[in-house]
Amino acid sequence: MEQILEQENENVRLDTEQKKDMIKKYISTVPCPKCGHSIETQQTTSTNNIEIFEEKDREIEELKNQLEEQKQEAEVMVESFRISTDLLLERLKDLESVNFGGDRPQTAQVLRNIDMEKMNRPKIMDDIEPPQILNLEDEPKEELGEENKCTNCGDLIPSHIFAKHTIECIRNTVKCKICYQTMNKDKKKQHLLDWRNPKKMIKLIEQDDDETLGIMFNHGAKAEAHLIRSKKLKPLHLVAQHGSVRCLLQLMGNGLEELSPEDSSGDTPLNMAIRNNRTIIAKSLIELGADLEAKDASMRTPLMNACLYGNLEVVQKLLEVGADMGATNSIKDTCVTLAQRSKSQEIVMLLVDKGASLRPASSLGKLKGNGIASLKIKKKPS
Repeated sequence: MEQILEQENENVRLDTEQKKDMIKKYISTVPCPKCGHSIETQQTTSTNNIEIFEEKDREIEELKNQLEEQKQEAEVMVESFRISTDLLLERLKDLESVNFGGDRPQTAQVLRNIDMEKMNRPKIMDDIEPPQILNLEDEPKEELGEENKCTNCGDLIPSHIFAKHTIECIRNTVKCKICYQTMNKDKKKQHLLDWRNPKKMIKLIEQDDDETLGIMFNHGAKAEAHLIRSKKLKPLHLVAQHGSVRCLLQLMGNGLEELSPEDSSGDTPLNMAIRNNRTIIAKSLIELGADLEAKDASMRTPLMNACLYGNLEVVQKLLEVGADMGATNSIKDTCVTLAQRSKSQEIVMLLVDKGASLRPASSLGKLKGNGIASLKIKKKPS
C-alpha cells in the first residue's frame, strides 16, 4: 500500500515538472524599448497555431488564384493559335487558287513556284526592306497593316487589336446562317421574332418584295398566319388587294394551301382581287383552284363581281372553268343584270351566247316596273 502511494506521488511530481518545462519553452525575453532591460514574454500555443493556419490558408488562396490566371492565359493562347491557324489556311487556299497556267496546283507545287520566284528575283540591297507578303499575281495587292477584315462579323478592324477583337467576336456573337447577320448570343431569339413580325410582312407584300419575303419564311414565318387578327386578314388577302404577283408565287412555294380564306366580313381573296381590278391575281387564283361560288358581304359570287366591275378577261376565265351564271344575290340580281348595270355590252353578249337570259327576273326590276301600277287607290266613303 505504501509502495502504491509513493508511486502516485512520484507521478504527480513528474507531471508537475513536465508542465514547468513546457511553460519555459514558450517564455522568451525581449529588450525594453525604454530602459533596455530584458522582459519576459509568454505566447500560448493556441495563438501560434491559429496564426500558422491562417498563413497557410492565405498561401493556398494565392496559389489557387495563380492557377486560375494560368488557365485563362492558356485558353487565350489556344484560341489565338486556332485563329492564326485558320488565317494561315485561308492564305494557303488563296495561294493554291492562283492560276499558274494549268490546273489548280497542290501545296507542293505552290511552294515550288514560290522558291522559283525567289531564285529569279534580283538581290535586295541591305538598305531596302524586303516585302512582308509574297504576291504571286500580276497586280500588286494593298498592304495589310491598318485594317483587317474580321472572319466572323466581316467588319474592318485595326490591325493592332485584330486578334483580340476576333477572339471576343467569336466568343460573344453568333452569325445567322440564313441572313448572315452577326449579333450577340442573347439577341438570337429577338432576331427571329423580328423576322416573323406581321407588320414587316404587310409592308413587304405592299411593296411586292418577294425576295425579302422568302427570307422571312426561312426564318420561320408562316404563309397562312393572321396578319391583322381583328379583321382575320391573311397574307393572301393582302396579295389580292395590292396585286402582289411575285409575293403570291412566294406564298405558294412556302406552304400556302387554303386559297379561299374568309376575313371577318366573309370576303375571299378572289372576290377582293376582282373588286380591286387585280386581273392577274384573279386569273391565277382561278387556275390554282379557288372557290368559284364563294360570296362576299354583298352576296355576290366572283362571276357576279366580274360582271359588275366590267372585267371581261376574268368573266371569260370563270366561264371556261364552269362558274354558275344563274347565281343571284339577296335582291335577285344575276350576272346579266349586273353586266347591264356596268354598261359592258361585250360581257352581256358573252353571257347570252353561253345561254343566259337577256331579261332575268329581278325583284328590283319588278318593283320599278310593276310596283306603282299594281297599287290601287281606295276612295274615302262620302
